[in-house]
Amino acid sequence: MSLPKILIIDDVLGQPDNVLGRERFCKALGLKGPDSGDIDKAPSKLFLAEVQFESGQLLSSGYVENSTKKALAAIERGWPFPDGSRWALVCVDLEFVVGSSDKPSTEFFGAELLRAIEDRWRTHSADSLGSCEVPVVMLSSHDPTFVERRVKTETNVAFLEKWKGDGDSSTSMKFRIELGKVLFKIGLVADGELRHIDSEGVVTMIDRLPRPEIFGRSLSLLSALREARKSLLRERDVRVLLVAERGSGKELFVQYLHDHAMAARSYVDRTKMQGNGKRELVPLNLQEVSESLIESRLKGAVRGAYTGADRDFDGCLEVAKGGTLHLDEIGNLGFASLQMLLRIVESETYKRVGDTKDRVINCQIVMTTNKDVAGMVGKGTFPDDLFDRLAKLTVPPLRARADDAILIFERFVLSQTKMLACREKAISSRARRRVNEYEWPGNVRQLRAVSEQVVADREYTGLIDVRDIDAAILRTGAELQKRWTGRYEELLTAIREYSFSSEEVKSAWPRLQNAIGVLASNMLTRAVADSSRPRNFKRVDCVNRIANPSDECDWESKTCERWLQKMQDEFGLSGAAFDELMRKELKSLAKPADKEIDRSDISDS
Repeated sequence: MSLPKILIIDDVLGQPDNVLGRERFCKALGLKGPDSGDIDKAPSKLFLAEVQFESGQLLSSGYVENSTKKALAAIERGWPFPDGSRWALVCVDLEFVVGSSDKPSTEFFGAELLRAIEDRWRTHSADSLGSCEVPVVMLSSHDPTFVERRVKTETNVAFLEKWKGDGDSSTSMKFRIELGKVLFKIGLVADGELRHIDSEGVVTMIDRLPRPEIFGRSLSLLSALREARKSLLRERDVRVLLVAERGSGKELFVQYLHDHAMAARSYVDRTKMQGNGKRELVPLNLQEVSESLIESRLKGAVRGAYTGADRDFDGCLEVAKGGTLHLDEIGNLGFASLQMLLRIVESETYKRVGDTKDRVINCQIVMTTNKDVAGMVGKGTFPDDLFDRLAKLTVPPLRARADDAILIFERFVLSQTKMLACREKAISSRARRRVNEYEWPGNVRQLRAVSEQVVADREYTGLIDVRDIDAAILRTGAELQKRWTGRYEELLTAIREYSFSSEEVKSAWPRLQNAIGVLASNMLTRAVADSSRPRNFKRVDCVNRIANPSDECDWESKTCERWLQKMQDEFGLSGAAFDELMRKELKSLAKPADKEIDRSDISDS
């Protein structure tokens, strides 16, 4: 497990010959420095982060001058690193000493550099840091008010009182803890790397249960995780609306919010919890609950509140006390139930059904959906007051997470290989490009299904090639659905609605014969894709599938069968004549596919 990486741009610590100063700085603050030897030789749990230094200055003929170009180049070297990780924080000193040794002067170069960083990495995304995607922290020994007057910027920059290296353990401990808080809050840190420093200065990992991590190092993912952590550091429990496409891993994000909320409670010294909650994550899928029972499931009820209520029982708000309540599929909830949720969120209290006693809510509430809630607000189907009171988070789809797909795919393949106890797999360069370039409409869920299929297909071989990826993608159905839109749907509609007459048979027959060929070709494509071993698939199997569709066959097969029967009845053609026609059409249409299949047989051998 790697450490978060921090870049410190400082005129003193960044000097190449100041090895002793950097060592003292890193030792006092629990950082792994560039002069501390190989990072793999020391236990990573001893350190808060790995740190690199840059002076941001140039020396020419005994004269020191500040260089914005040199400082920005140092940031670019880690944006991102070769392994895909990025700077978790960039710490910039405010004052820089320039000039010659006999006539030194001070400049507020940090403010100038911050504006240059904004211009270089400006973004228009919704980010509470402002308009800069690089997480910047300003270091200064001056009063924060003085610094704010000097640093006029659009970015909401965090300020840290600079440690002067005076040997005062209390001062170094204060800086160490504050740096840990900032890293926890706004650091671009991958899941599984996040750590913090407690009140005694001990570096520890955020407590986590053994479960799959949110894996990836793309900027969109790290920014989403950062916004999730930042939303937790509030005076009261958070109310989150999490929007995610299907298959993008919203359950993992909810678990992430829950885990880090529990850590954040103690991390910001929020020890005054009401009651003795178990700090559990309580899921409630609103789509599986009748609209009339939503209120009682949420709030609970007292005995006799309604028919069948023979005892008091706790609702999900009570069960989740001290923890997290996950309300899934919030976009499918009726307007009246949404108004009830608005009253709960607004008042922070609720009453059991049939009770008069107010109960205080003591849990965070995470609402998830894959629908466009902002659009629903515009249409009046989602209360705008509720929408305004929720912290909005978005899970980036896999297509927006550049180069994360292959990292996740490798992880899934390794896990599946271990589970099946089969041969380890290498992934060809063409296959890697295919995984990264494909849009993955089913997101991580589809990627996992494809990886499992690929490992199952290539159980006895050690190389995964691009054709294995393509075959598995076809079997997920997403690619076929995408391929068969437009022309194919028009063809099926035309077949279903076509009316026949004896007078038209001569003129219509060539077009209908062509339609049969196109439909048969599509059916052959589906049949080959559905086969667990495409290269061993026989053409006759496709003919039998079309001529004798079973209950498991797709509705296109049954449509073809009904059309064939109608043609037979209308024109008096025998079943044998139609079978012969189908075989001729399939023989000509299947030749390219068979040749491709034969080539794969040859290459496999």
